Amino acid sequence: MGAPFDPGSFRDPRGRVQLVDGRVFRWLSPAGWESWSALAATPLAPGWGDAPGDRRLVPTRVCPPVDAPATPVPGDWSGHLEHECLPWISYPCEWSFGMLRDAAALQLELLLEALPRGLILRDGTAYNIQFVGANPVLIDLPSFGLRTPDQAWDGYRQFCETTLFPLLLASYRGIDFRPLLRGRLEGISVGECRRLLGWRDVFRGGVFSHVLVQDWLGRSRTQAAAGSPPESIASSGMDSSGQRAPSGGPLDLGPVVASNARKLLRLVEGLRPPQRESVWSDYDANRSHYSAEDVARKDAFVACAVAHRRRKLVWDLGCNTGRFSRIAANSAECVVAVDGDPACVERLYRELKSEQNRTILPLVLDLADPTGGLGWRSRERTPFFDRGRPDAILALAVIHHLVFRNAVPLAEVTDWLASLSDELIVEFVGPDDVMVRELMRQRVEHHGDYTWEAFERQLLVTHTIVATTTLCEGRRTLVHAVKR
Repeated sequence: MGAPFDPGSFRDPRGRVQLVDGRVFRWLSPAGWESWSALAATPLAPGWGDAPGDRRLVPTRVCPPVDAPATPVPGDWSGHLEHECLPWISYPCEWSFGMLRDAAALQLELLLEALPRGLILRDGTAYNIQFVGANPVLIDLPSFGLRTPDQAWDGYRQFCETTLFPLLLASYRGIDFRPLLRGRLEGISVGECRRLLGWRDVFRGGVFSHVLVQDWLGRSRTQAAAGSPPESIASSGMDSSGQRAPSGGPLDLGPVVASNARKLLRLVEGLRPPQRESVWSDYDANRSHYSAEDVARKDAFVACAVAHRRRKLVWDLGCNTGRFSRIAANSAECVVAVDGDPACVERLYRELKSEQNRTILPLVLDLADPTGGLGWRSRERTPFFDRGRPDAILALAVIHHLVFRNAVPLAEVTDWLASLSDELIVEFVGPDDVMVRELMRQRVEHHGDYTWEAFERQLLVTHTIVATTTLCEGRRTLVHAVKR
């Protein structure tokens, strides 16, 4: 599995991938170069710039040796590739149900298209997929390898643990897969999945063949040989009945893998997200605390604040249904729109997907408990707020939630926002607002320092306020500030 392309803090201790001056280079061994050459000769070959190519793969070109950086570690390299540097890296524990399902479907589709061309996807981890806006792309091109006739899909176990099992648990049991994926880089083990499913779920699609059979094989092998050979796991859930090898020849598992990949694809596409009511997913339709005039003034203020220059990266913290993410996208190359409500993000993702939007990336993120470092030395996957620095931040009607729901002092929230970006577009909801009064009733702590004057004083330590406007009869204040 290759490391993702993280423009904020890129690390690859194996030295196969290197970020230099915003450009991503990959070093290929002789075997890797052979696989790349075979891929490049098929319709699956990725494009680069305006050149034609499969846009489901990260844009890639062969890099002339004179244009490549010095080899970072000793090794037998046969060539170099340059990949397009993606605007933002996200992880499966930050995706909505639909995003994880589409990532799974993409891997299966590419596997099915690779097989008749003498190739196979050797990996199946969800981390090999990234999103450009609402469009999933495969970033680990060395996952494509030359296929041998007797080769099963070695990525099957990874696929189950990082995509299929989370989807089954969410669809059948209503279990939020994000904390589970965040807790273990390799995903959800088959034993964990089996224990979380109920006995009635045995009769649901995919549970018997992909959970019970795989769990039984793993436990049987463990008891017999203190370990589970990869080939048994790779073949579990893969029905080879009716397949016969020619006399004296090896059994060609290609048709078996293809048949079962098609079944997996139908299973994945048929899964549905859990039905949960969310007040925030219908936020635009229920803005009772805003008048029509207030909504128009807020739209105009944000549009004016973002329109004066083009930005590479904007964060919309607490994006709800993405109303202001869309405004920011008019003058940004990428908008990362995050919200702690999965229903909001799922709805936004479906809309962006239907539009084939490649600018706005919707993610599920709790601002008070964001994704931390994962994997080896907590560096294999980078904490969310360490992956890059935005040119501007939208934080509209967010501060009071952090103060009253999460008990974070106002000064701490203000200092945190100021540290994230040189440019802030913030909405301060005052203590007299109906939403704040409701939150204050839910907390017994006293927040006497929660005032506009305290917020302004703290913000002015690092930033200059260039514009303000008030909404809701002065109870809410919009602020556009830039760093001193």
